[in-house]
Amino acid sequence: MAGWRELRGRCALCSRVCTLSVIAIRGEQVGGSRAGYRVVMNRDERDDRPEAKPPAIHLYHGTRALAPVDALAGGTWIGVNAHGMTFTLMNRTDTVKPAPPERPLSRGLIIPALAHHARLEDAIEAARALDWSRYPPCRLTIFAPGAVVAASPRIATFSWSGDAQIGKGVDESIFASPAACFASSGLGDALVQIRVQLFEQTVQGGLDPSGQSRFHQHRWPESSPTSVLMSRPAHRTVSITTVEVGETITMAYSPVRRATGPGTDELVVTEPVLASLVRRD
Repeated sequence: MAGWRELRGRCALCSRVCTLSVIAIRGEQVGGSRAGYRVVMNRDERDDRPEAKPPAIHLYHGTRALAPVDALAGGTWIGVNAHGMTFTLMNRTDTVKPAPPERPLSRGLIIPALAHHARLEDAIEAARALDWSRYPPCRLTIFAPGAVVAASPRIATFSWSGDAQIGKGVDESIFASPAACFASSGLGDALVQIRVQLFEQTVQGGLDPSGQSRFHQHRWPESSPTSVLMSRPAHRTVSITTVEVGETITMAYSPVRRATGPGTDELVVTEPVLASLVRRD
């Protein structure tokens, strides 16, 4: 991939704003009996960023995985491998911004470096071994199927502040949950935590894939910049990617475009491009 390179003078890839959610899904919802889950991710970027390449099968250290590819930097912000492991990447924006790395690497290289792992435990150890100081601030979230049919997905998050002097630099959390949501914004992550509250309200009635999809297209008319499907001058949600892990693995990628060109708040979610893998675990 073109992203496998050191990038000087710019910190490429990873959305300026993102909304990410996961729900556990029953076997019959995804055509089987094995433990499954569903991840949906909104990628929000500048209007002038080239549209990403749709998902295709890539080989990461010999392991087949589905991922879209950033057309500018060549890396990716979401990928799922044949073992049912999903890897996602978001920006982290704190009130105090750290100095940029002296020799930055693209954050889009993180997922290709990790996505060959078949076990969550191995992916966690590999994430711990990354030289985080080479990357701008970001959040890596890894999802794995539950160990038994009815189990919740297992989740590991690594939140890098960009400054090793702030605490230990990387905040780590490992847990299992039937539903979870994460949000970030270039305006400041704290400003968009209302999306997490909306998600929690959405799943109170049950873990429903259609409800999860509606959440990712939700808009507050009076607050487009902080909406889940967001828009503000020169920025918008540019794509929605859905990963379903069941008996098979599917990825649906829907580009999002402005309805009448730059300057309008109205967005159109296009028909998804579909890709699939045979689950190997």
